[in-house]
Amino acid sequence: MVGILLGLPGQWAEDELESSDHYTTKIGGLPDWPPLRPQLLNCCSCGARLSLVAQVYAPIDMKERTLYIFGCLMPKCGTSEQSWRAFSIQKSTKEKESSEVADLPVVSPLDTASKTHWLDDVDGDDDEDFDFESLAKAIAEAATTVASNSKKQNKKPSGNDSSGTKARPSPLKSETRVADRVKVETGAVVPCFYIYTKTENVSKDVDRLSVNCSSMSIKDREMGNNHESETEEAWEDEKYEYDKALNADRTYLKFKKRLDANPEQCFRYSYGGKPLLATEDLKSPDKCRHCDSPMLFEMQLMPPLIYFLHEAVVDEGLKQSLDNWDWMTLIVYTCSKSCANAVNGGDWVVTEECVAVQYENPMNLDHASFFK
Repeated sequence: MVGILLGLPGQWAEDELESSDHYTTKIGGLPDWPPLRPQLLNCCSCGARLSLVAQVYAPIDMKERTLYIFGCLMPKCGTSEQSWRAFSIQKSTKEKESSEVADLPVVSPLDTASKTHWLDDVDGDDDEDFDFESLAKAIAEAATTVASNSKKQNKKPSGNDSSGTKARPSPLKSETRVADRVKVETGAVVPCFYIYTKTENVSKDVDRLSVNCSSMSIKDREMGNNHESETEEAWEDEKYEYDKALNADRTYLKFKKRLDANPEQCFRYSYGGKPLLATEDLKSPDKCRHCDSPMLFEMQLMPPLIYFLHEAVVDEGLKQSLDNWDWMTLIVYTCSKSCANAVNGGDWVVTEECVAVQYENPMNLDHASFFK
């Protein structure tokens, strides 16, 4: 079984525009990366600039690899799957000795040209060779370094404190909120806080939930077979609708159970594992569009992330934009071969990955309800 790392809230950044490095895992702020071609950060739905939502240090088989997830804050855009973009950036295996900055080669999901593979030892069908413990250690060490180098004593985001009173992050000082007078290549800058990780320990209660739901389904099917007065066709139609609803409930209950076990989780990371689904419907990519290699699940963003950002925002316009983010989870798939080591210049390679979005159903709770 592939392990799961949970991204939990650490300290708030003193200044949302403060820089760190690509070894840093954080939510919001500015991306720590080499200069990119500006058009990469445009929303595919409305064309506006995207904002950094998450930066996750993810060294699969090399130390220099980081994932970046961007979202659009324009009205009505957060509900569109086209308004979310994810990139992986890695150190080129063919570094230039020159320090001159050049345009980064980019692999986009829309590209059709063939690419050579830089992750030749990763097999999409067998993840036993993947060293999860080493990855977890590398991410934890990077997070520890960031914390030890910081002289800030800001309180971490928290949904609950020991007294039972909901702790809200203090608004940043007005003199540090300079996003409106600093020219940056990204869109509006959302509040920034750093992330530390821990391995998820799944309780037996979560596993038992699936077994119980399956038993319910079998028992109800047996009861349905006793209604001989109904026609076979009518029974099949009802059975299909009932099973569909039951499966939907079971999927969400499992999602909610895992979220309740760690209610502050902002993301889940499990390279080559399986995403935690909020609904049955998932449009997941099968193969990479331009190299035909299997696509692997790597990480997903979780609703507490929206809650923390919303609680920290001072600007009303930005708060309204965050209200448009009604997703339950954002799932990131990456190419198992990464299809990007053909470098024509520069020391870094950028690959645009695939994002699948699952939205709230009417039966589901809102983001803040996870902390009540």
